[in-house]
Amino acid sequence: MNELLKNLRLPWLLLLLVLQAWPSLGAAAPRQVVVVLSDASAPYQEAARTIREGLEGESAKLAIRVVVVGGAGADEAMAQPDSLLVPLGAKAAQLAAKSNQPIFAALVARQSFEKLFPSTRHSISAIYLDQPISRHLQLVRVAQPRARSVGVVLGPTQSVSQAELANAASSAGLRLSAVALSGDGDLFSSLQTLLPNVDALLLFPDPLVVNRSSLQNLMLTTYRQRVPVVGYSQNLVDAGALVAVYSTPQQIGQQVAESIQRMLSARHWELPPPAYPKYFTIKTNSSVARSLDIEVPSEAVLAQRMGAGAGL
Repeated sequence: MNELLKNLRLPWLLLLLVLQAWPSLGAAAPRQVVVVLSDASAPYQEAARTIREGLEGESAKLAIRVVVVGGAGADEAMAQPDSLLVPLGAKAAQLAAKSNQPIFAALVARQSFEKLFPSTRHSISAIYLDQPISRHLQLVRVAQPRARSVGVVLGPTQSVSQAELANAASSAGLRLSAVALSGDGDLFSSLQTLLPNVDALLLFPDPLVVNRSSLQNLMLTTYRQRVPVVGYSQNLVDAGALVAVYSTPQQIGQQVAESIQRMLSARHWELPPPAYPKYFTIKTNSSVARSLDIEVPSEAVLAQRMGAGAGL
């Protein structure tokens, strides 16, 4: 009888030991970070360099490898066990999505990330390339305090919904006027209807709205209507937008490195939820401001009013 009780206890004791060890087994930190560049262009190189420099103090715990999609050693590095993959850009994220490794993507738009990685998949996260809607609308408020209404042209691949925009605009004290495009020929007729009724035009990335063939005419149309454009990149400011908010590859790389550092110092390894960029840059076009007779605060003042994360 004693022998029988001993045999019955043994499986339960083993199960108890496994359950006690489970948190530490599931929280094993990676021994290697593999930064995967979509290509060897300067933006990806800059982000990768910032990540590597930010993790220099973790070299005793963590090896850092930088590879390029299709380049020498990329497939071998990504297949190494106990690795955290950090794909930079959509092409690298597509390749990483085929792996079973933990993934911390960056320089990928939220819409692209959500298409690549289903919400049911575990051990994935990202620092998005795009800014939160609230930040764009906050920029309208601080750059043009007298603005009461903002216009938006929504294309069929727009990453934000009209309902999201309306809620965010209301929270910022702005009235939203939005038009939806169904084809290439709708843009300028829609602008002619929209612009007389708004104090600023807010642009979001959409190939039907902003592209090489439409950009110059879009800026000329808004200029003639004396409606300033609030954009999402330095290129748009150079093309004629009054002001823009965006995050540089260096800023996003800094945030990735800081996030990995926090994960390494935590008791249990766990990827954070996907997030928008913490650090961002404000750019203004002083020539456009003078031409439209608009007084815009300096970039430093705008950054200060936008929050502590700006301008780093």
